[in-house]
Amino acid sequence: MSDKLEDFIREQQESFDRDRPPLGHRNRFEQKLQGKQAAEENESTRSSARQGLMKIAYTAAAAVVIFGAVFVYQNYSLVPVEEKIVGDQNMYLEEVSSEMAQVEDYYRRTILAKKEEVQQMPGAEDYILQSYFTELDELEEAYEELAKALARNYSDERVINAMIENYRDRIDVLEALTNQLQTLNEQKNYGNENA
Repeated sequence: MSDKLEDFIREQQESFDRDRPPLGHRNRFEQKLQGKQAAEENESTRSSARQGLMKIAYTAAAAVVIFGAVFVYQNYSLVPVEEKIVGDQNMYLEEVSSEMAQVEDYYRRTILAKKEEVQQMPGAEDYILQSYFTELDELEEAYEELAKALARNYSDERVINAMIENYRDRIDVLEALTNQLQTLNEQKNYGNENA
């Protein structure tokens, strides 16, 4: 097979030699090639410069977005910065949300009604009331401490739950007092009936 190819090339040798490029073709080709290489180098340099500028632009844009987010967070958060740094101030449930305001209002009214009920009950002797009211005072002091803790960290669910539990404890104390007074009154009435 290689012999046939060699024979063909030898036979066509004259036609190969006859089709030569015009004079200066090689020089023109090299000049065009060099021009294209120079253009590609210029384009490569421009591309590198563009890439560098794009990196700088992306970095600057990211910095603007980060600073903007920090600015918005600090200036438009739910509680103003002045209220976040409160020191010894108290914060009550009503200041957390409208829902918590309703909860706090309910417990306050319930406690007030229970206190009035206890004070109007017959047999409400001072020595009996004193121990219960001392316990209520302690619970109210604990509530004020919780209000200070809430002011320091207004979104702490544990503090909010402890404040609600404190209200419940006060209601339990008042109900226990009411039950004790009712028992004493029943015993007095039973004693008076038997006498």
